[in-house]
Order: sequence, then structure tokens, then C-alpha cells
Amino acid sequence: GITVKDLKKLYLEPTLVEEKLREQIGDRDYPTTDNFTHAQVQALLVNGSDNATQMKTRWENGEAFGALSSDSAVASYLRDFASDNTTANWVAEGIKGDAFDGYAFSATPGVISDPIQDSDDAGKYWVIRVVTREWRPLTESDRTTLIGDAYDKWLAEAKESKDNKIVYYLDKKGGAAKLK
Repeated sequence: GITVKDLKKLYLEPTLVEEKLREQIGDRDYPTTDNFTHAQVQALLVNGSDNATQMKTRWENGEAFGALSSDSAVASYLRDFASDNTTANWVAEGIKGDAFDGYAFSATPGVISDPIQDSDDAGKYWVIRVVTREWRPLTESDRTTLIGDAYDKWLAEAKESKDNKIVYYLDKKGGAAKLK
């Protein structure tokens, strides 16, 4: 029941505009030729602050990260599984949230964090050990995530702009005629 003209106007044109905007944001903020800050981490996302405190204590007392990551209190964890069982994940700044980034991109490597409330999930806490930091190219997946976040932020700001003006034409002379 929809015309081709309406399909183009309501779906195709907005989709093409969004695609072009994302491309421009990506080229401006996340060029494929640049390197970006990454932290190599071992990190546990734990249910509850008490559990997170216990995880930190166990980790500081020498319990293996692999054993900690399999604990039932752990909601998720970051670490690559390599044959030598020592490789840790590289995480680009801006991927995991403000709380995670606040520690991962400022802490002294080798120090295990106190429990850090997750920015996105109430009741969950990060316990993080930064291995090292360096500048690296973004993976395509990370680049896509960062571009999507930047686009969403831009769109939200555009909707809330003080430059947006609401004009009530119906309150003016001839307003009722405009309805017809």
C-alpha cells in the first residue's frame, strides 16, 4: 500500500543520508590511516561490589586469571585465549564505556584496580589489570562501533539544539485553513 515515491522519501533517502553522514564522521574522527590509543588488559566484569572486592583479593593473592574468569560471579571478561595462555585483549579507547576507560587509559600498568562501577550496567563492577598501552590501528569492528556512537551523539545533539525552533502556525491568522 506504499508508493515507490513514498518508499524513496521515507526509507531510501534517509538511509543514504545516514550512510553518508557515518562515512563523513568516520573519515573525520576515525581515519583508517591513523593509530588510536589501545590498552592491553585483563578485566573481569563482576556481579556485585562484594564479589568484585573478593575477585580483586583473590587475584592479588596470586590466583590465576583463568580460574577467576570461570567464577560464577563473573558476568564477562576480556582476554584472548592464546596457546601460551598469557595474551590479553587490546581494547580501543571509547569501546567499553567511561568507567572502564577512566582506569584502563590512566592507570599504572600491572596494578589491579579496585572495583569500578560499570557505566552501562548497574550492579556490575570491573576489576582491571592494564598490561600496557600503545597506539594501534582500529579494527574494523571497533571503528564501526566508534563511528556509530559518534553518529548517535551527533543525532541526539541535533535534536536538542537551541537553534531548533518550534513555530505554531495554527495559532496565527489563517492557521485553521492550513489544516485543510
